[in-house]
Amino acid sequence: MGITIIAWGFSTPFIEQGLRFSSPFTFLALRFLLSTLILAPFLYFKFKTEILDLMKNPLSWIISISESAGLMFQYEGQNAGVPASLSALISLSFLIFVPFLSYFILKEKIRVYHLLAIILGGIGIFLIQNGKASISVVLSYQIGLGIVLLIFSALSYAFYLVFTSKLTVYQDPNVNSFALFFVILFQISIVSTVAMLIFEPSIPVKNDGWVWIIALALVSTILAFYFYFQALKIISANEASVLLLLQILVPFSIDFINGKVYSESIIFGILVLLLAMLIVIVSPIFYQDKTSISPEEVLV
Repeated sequence: MGITIIAWGFSTPFIEQGLRFSSPFTFLALRFLLSTLILAPFLYFKFKTEILDLMKNPLSWIISISESAGLMFQYEGQNAGVPASLSALISLSFLIFVPFLSYFILKEKIRVYHLLAIILGGIGIFLIQNGKASISVVLSYQIGLGIVLLIFSALSYAFYLVFTSKLTVYQDPNVNSFALFFVILFQISIVSTVAMLIFEPSIPVKNDGWVWIIALALVSTILAFYFYFQALKIISANEASVLLLLQILVPFSIDFINGKVYSESIIFGILVLLLAMLIVIVSPIFYQDKTSISPEEVLV
């Protein structure tokens, strides 16, 4: 699990570096095209029947489009200047939105702790937004816009998670995890390639950008998911959810090493947002809720 935490923790710093040499949609499309091509010989032929069945399932496309939207918003948010550490944290706040979407889509109950979490999450985002006012006016506006895009990213990830739950828990509890993972990768590569061709058809990738595309594909996609699936044979999904919050330590550690300093408002906002996410993850244990994040529901 430690390898997965580190691998996913490096994803936002990899994105931050890669966006210096590539436009967001192009970078996203190439990441998932490369991941799909690498995994195709290992997964497609082994799970061909399951993969083809899932490709025909409308829910798989809803899942992939939701995830694609989340990734696009996240990449654009980071491209606007939001640091990798804050990008990782705000994107993970999808945990706060999930219970409310689940109420409308899956008819699952909303608990008191869900309401507490959304209030704390709002306070945390407000403090982070307020903290960026210490930056210059132009940069403050850009980063403020980036934070808004990252909130939309978290909301899109929440839709992804809820619809994945609808498929894996309610529609087909015996769905093959690896087949679903490959289908989502493949469909995201299609959606992001279409977006690239529409919005960025003539923007090339500089040579240095390929280093970060390959790093994201190998380390933060393929390697991370392989060890995540292995870890879930040993620990529960709820325990994994708590541990995965530790991934934000990687970009924040990089910020610390590079001497990046945050205002008190941003620091308090980070702590409040973390508290809100922990409440969502840990509280179901005391309520004895059966819902938890399954291996198919984590972000790709």
